[in-house]
Amino acid sequence: MNTAAKKRKAPVTISDARDASERRIEARRIGNSTGFVIPREIVLRLGIAPGQGFHITEIPGGVRITSYDPAFEQTMDALDGLIDEYRDTLRTLAK
Repeated sequence: MNTAAKKRKAPVTISDARDASERRIEARRIGNSTGFVIPREIVLRLGIAPGQGFHITEIPGGVRITSYDPAFEQTMDALDGLIDEYRDTLRTLAK
């Protein structure tokens, strides 16, 4: 069996936490890249604007796409700094 046949297509859903709706979308070729087109009704309901940032997270069986949150990113950057600074201490505590 070749490697292409072994690859499983992971589903992609757009989830709106406010009403927990889900929609199936397909990956499309956009120039030399692959992208997703978000349905107009979701764009309007969520107030998505061109150029708006998003986070993509791999989850079991697919991906999750969420709005970019600068405050969350700052928090994660601060946490990364703390983890780096206290790596030995955290390793000892984890034993």
